[in-house]
Amino acid sequence: MTSFPEMSGLDGTRVQTQLLAAPSRSFECTQLSLSTMRDSSFVVLTGSDHERPAFTDTEIQLIIDTFDAVVTGNPAAGAAQLRALAHTALAPLWTPGNSVSPSPYDLTVHSASRLIFFLSKENWSFEPARIKLKTSFGGGEFGGLNWLVLNGASLEPRAFELVDSCTQTGESFEFALFIDVAQAGGSQHTRLIVDPIIKNED
Repeated sequence: MTSFPEMSGLDGTRVQTQLLAAPSRSFECTQLSLSTMRDSSFVVLTGSDHERPAFTDTEIQLIIDTFDAVVTGNPAAGAAQLRALAHTALAPLWTPGNSVSPSPYDLTVHSASRLIFFLSKENWSFEPARIKLKTSFGGGEFGGLNWLVLNGASLEPRAFELVDSCTQTGESFEFALFIDVAQAGGSQHTRLIVDPIIKNED
């Protein structure tokens, strides 16, 4: 079983190497978690290709571009308004997921799934670690950690993917997302760590 390393766990420059291994199962579903921050609140929308044809790279790119356009095109909108605008724009493009408390980043997984995380905020990017599991997990339960590549173009450092094999059903896994916030024209950097959960259900 793999667990969150006590000393290196908070280091966003060090990848949790077990996540680089191949997952034990091929994914059957793609879930996206798209996020930004507005009024000191995270705005996160989740959706998937559940009960739809599997997403193509072009469709995933359209989803990301649509969210990005809503965020950048509505700078005066508050968090709630921005979430509503994004929800409306994305509704025809995916099967909406749950993006409410206790954490907007929490995910529920019902089958082997590719999880895609995307940031839409100026001067924000994922650190090299991107994500680390804090809860022990069996070999192959999570794997395939990579920067997201769509139609041959890399979205590093704003998007990455990880596969949840969903073999340990009925379990919840705490994880950490590592976000770099550049300030002062890029001369200063602040590490932001978000701690949600992934819940595997039947």
